[in-house]
Amino acid sequence: MAGLSAAISGLSADQQWLNVISQNIANINTVAYKSSRVTFSQALLATLRGASTPTPTLGGINPEQMGSGGAVNLGTVDVNMGQGSLHSTGINTDLALQGQGFFIVQGPSGVSYTRAGNFYLDANGNLVNAQGDFVQGWVPNSSGQITTGPTNLTNLQILPGEALAPQATTAIDFAGNLNAADPSGTVLTIPVTTYNSIGAPVPVDVLMTDQGGNTWSVSAEASGSTSATTLGTLTFNSSGQMTADTVTTYTPPATGGGTSPAITLTLTGVTQYASQDSVQALSQNGFGSGTLTGFTINPDGSITGSFSNGQTKTLGQVAVAGFTNPGGLLNLGNNLWGATNNSGVAQVGPSGTGGRGTIQAGSLEQSNVNLSQQLVDMIEAQQGYTANAKVISVAQVLMQTATGMVQP
Repeated sequence: MAGLSAAISGLSADQQWLNVISQNIANINTVAYKSSRVTFSQALLATLRGASTPTPTLGGINPEQMGSGGAVNLGTVDVNMGQGSLHSTGINTDLALQGQGFFIVQGPSGVSYTRAGNFYLDANGNLVNAQGDFVQGWVPNSSGQITTGPTNLTNLQILPGEALAPQATTAIDFAGNLNAADPSGTVLTIPVTTYNSIGAPVPVDVLMTDQGGNTWSVSAEASGSTSATTLGTLTFNSSGQMTADTVTTYTPPATGGGTSPAITLTLTGVTQYASQDSVQALSQNGFGSGTLTGFTINPDGSITGSFSNGQTKTLGQVAVAGFTNPGGLLNLGNNLWGATNNSGVAQVGPSGTGGRGTIQAGSLEQSNVNLSQQLVDMIEAQQGYTANAKVISVAQVLMQTATGMVQP
């Protein structure tokens, strides 16, 4: 009977092992699936005789023990949280984590965590997973700044065609050279397109006139106008370096129903060498209105929108959660995990910080199932199951023999 009981426990243990192996193989193509493994533990033993201490006349005797009601127990079913390989999809809402961490999603039953980044935008522009749970992250405040942290998470939303308000020009940066060989009275005209309060373009000509004696006057006028506003002068030393700049701001005229603020002209990058004139406006900070034409998700999780006016803007940032013991998470199904007392509290922050992995957009993490190892394990489990079944058959024959011996 003891042998029969031991063999039955072996059958049960090997069956559980086969169940886990079949689950792993079935999910070999599941996005970000984490494989499981089975470990066995020896069943409680009955002590038939304890150990004895050696004496001068008799050596010590080892204890005698045998299985008590069984021989093997299912020890643990552990989850392998190791990294799966990353597969490029080319879909910009597909996200994979290279390294530790989990994406955070909010569903009807609360917050859960996932490594499966097969996300998409729903009809309202919400970034969601396959079950419709909202991907969590942070959005900019009115100043365009993002504050990360576990207490201000929100649903991420990207609206196609989102409008970007215009920005009036308030600064223009110039750089280049004024030819020291230019005769006095030479006028260099530098065209610049500025923008007013409603985003309408306001063409402006900045005029630099050689006054002789290493001095140039600076003025500005609306393009096509014949009335320029004097803004100040630039003075250079004999080495061609600027020694004085008295240029003040310029305010373009109101145009198209909008007004223009005073524009600061920065001319520190201008020199006066004996080479051709090359001064130009390197940049100006104004732009007209635009609409969202596309977006990219960066390794730190920030979402950068591209607009029709050539501008970019941060639309939000994907949050990532790390755990002290990822193996302690509770499998909720549908590639979702829940925090437990033994997983530790979720450590929420941007990807690439605090031990959290970086985000790779346009990719998905594959299952970490090692198919070759699963097939080897399956053979071992099958052999163990067959051997235990053979023990049961032998035990049955012995019992029948014993029963026959006591029959009259």
